Amino acid sequence: MTAREAANRLPREGWAPRPGKGSHTVYKKTGHPIAVLPNHPGDLAPGTLRSLCAAAGWEYPPHR
Repeated sequence: MTAREAANRLPREGWAPRPGKGSHTVYKKTGHPIAVLPNHPGDLAPGTLRSLCAAAGWEYPPHR
């Protein structure tokens, strides 16, 4: 899964990006821990993707 795919999926599921700048975007949803998404090209690293899936409540590995 790429960062762009995750950035498209998170808002559809009710996640809102917090204001800020830099190479990472922080998403927040009530009742969940924060989800940090790097803004880099290519696939997410396995550990980053696992952490994102855990925070968002997705199965690991997610289906594209």
